[in-house]
Amino acid sequence: MARAWTASAYRAWLSARHREAAAARIAEAREAVQQLAVSEPVDWADIQAVHERDAPRLLRAALSYTWQAVGLAISAFVLYRAGTLYSLKGKHGPVIPRAEEHAVLTGAAVIAGIVFLAIWLASWLIKHDKVTRGRPPRQADEVVSAALDLLPRLASLSTSGAGRARHEAMEKVLDAVSALKTRIRYSSGKSGGLRHYYGSQIKLMRHGRRVNAVLTVQTTRLIESRDEAIRELARLAVQIASAQARCDYGALLPERDLARGVGPDALEGRVAIRVFGPATGVAAVVLVLTLVLGGTGSTLLFVPILVFVVSAVITATMTGNLDRIRPFMAFIRDNGVGAEALTDDLGAAGAADRDNGNAHPGTRPHVPAPRAAAGQNASGPSA
Repeated sequence: MARAWTASAYRAWLSARHREAAAARIAEAREAVQQLAVSEPVDWADIQAVHERDAPRLLRAALSYTWQAVGLAISAFVLYRAGTLYSLKGKHGPVIPRAEEHAVLTGAAVIAGIVFLAIWLASWLIKHDKVTRGRPPRQADEVVSAALDLLPRLASLSTSGAGRARHEAMEKVLDAVSALKTRIRYSSGKSGGLRHYYGSQIKLMRHGRRVNAVLTVQTTRLIESRDEAIRELARLAVQIASAQARCDYGALLPERDLARGVGPDALEGRVAIRVFGPATGVAAVVLVLTLVLGGTGSTLLFVPILVFVVSAVITATMTGNLDRIRPFMAFIRDNGVGAEALTDDLGAAGAADRDNGNAHPGTRPHVPAPRAAAGQNASGPSA
């Protein structure tokens, strides 16, 4: 009875601590929104509900890592036993004394137990720290938490003084944006944490990449027009937090905001590693097999290249990165000159010819847009 009362008291204390810390973090974010004069409406009730969606259950959260802990413990047992027996065979020969063999089994069991307890305890401590800091219990809802963390840092940057204070405030904002992008990438890859989602996960991942592209653009503007970028980042953070809290995982930002980005961040280094890394490994294996089988001449060149291209396309399709390798292909196809550069050059040449009165055959003359349409485009798309 005393044990149950102790567990209940601990659970009640943990729940109260979680609600208190969550309320403080939300209040700090609300003050930042008011300070930055963000006009975007925020449903703070939804954001509060996200933090209380699941009651803090540390035991259940720690048990979710049980199978990982068991697997690593078994691996540690096997590796320790195999390595020790191998060294004993080198010392005693093929026949190992039974006493030493039992000692090896005991040592391997102890090592496995320590590994299991260490992983389980580490997972419990991580969950405990997250709950006591007022973060959402579900990992996918960390998008809301990361967006809330970004807002006060933006407010601090907007009021920071010159010199070291501004530099440190800028670094904190960059860290917060990076954390938000990481959480968006995880959430979109896991379908927002929905366990029984059978829709297009690739579509969600593509949407998450477009959202991160918009954040990248605004982060770049921080070193160009800081005040405007701060207000825009705050507005985007509010929209992302509100949409994630409503479970709108495929509509974190409206299309009018996504159109301002540069599309999927196709030229990031991790995309090249994720897609072209496995393809390079497969091509290398095929090259070695071709050499072993006696391949010579053009076979050594074209077979690995063909395998590399096919493997890259298959890997990109399976990982949802097919649309992100198109710029690489366009770059190679255009002999190192991007398709956008070619389009710009052609457009500049066409404009020069029109100015000289020499329009290309088959092209329509430039017709100025009506004033009404020009004014609408200048003010942005209508909501």
